[in-house]
Amino acid sequence: MALWESLSHPNWYTSTRCFVAIMSISFYCKMHSYTVMNRRYRDENKISPKKHAYPDNVNWGNFIYFICAPTLIYQLSYPRNKKFRLGYFIRKSVYTMAGFLAAYIIISDWLLPLLEKAPQLQFYEMLLNLIEIVFYLFIILFYTVWEQFLNVFAEMTLFADREFYRDWWNSTCYYEFQERWDRPISDFLQVHVYEKLLPLCKNKHIA
Repeated sequence: MALWESLSHPNWYTSTRCFVAIMSISFYCKMHSYTVMNRRYRDENKISPKKHAYPDNVNWGNFIYFICAPTLIYQLSYPRNKKFRLGYFIRKSVYTMAGFLAAYIIISDWLLPLLEKAPQLQFYEMLLNLIEIVFYLFIILFYTVWEQFLNVFAEMTLFADREFYRDWWNSTCYYEFQERWDRPISDFLQVHVYEKLLPLCKNKHIA
């Protein structure tokens, strides 16, 4: 409710609302995974004590690292790089800012003027123009977020697993596209949703 009231604030720009909503959803997913996985580690620890690092992993340092790491699934440890590459970090940061700037220009100079003229346009004309603009916007935002923005946080945390997406352009169906284009979300749904629903459903397709 508090999030909805914040997003409905009249003084907030649409881009600000989208950013806050996405970050809030990401934080909720992280908190859910952190709680569920530590509960699982606790139960395993009762059966086989000292099987893993639980409960020594429950501390502020470990929690803050997970919040900053570009992943939505909590684990006791992650593959880590040995050193921080300052040049790589600066380059990715610059590309991130440039990408978001390009997306802002497309929205403000192309998308919003088109929506203002929508009542004066034919449906098919409006649709064709929207397809072109949304396509460019999707490509730019995808490249900016999954190739640049997430790598900024990965370099900050020395996170070594940089496969944030797979070859979604080779997908032959919508299911493959959804599974490949956003690996963090896909893995989260696989672990925390699909595996929970599978015992309750008759087959994996329903789950």
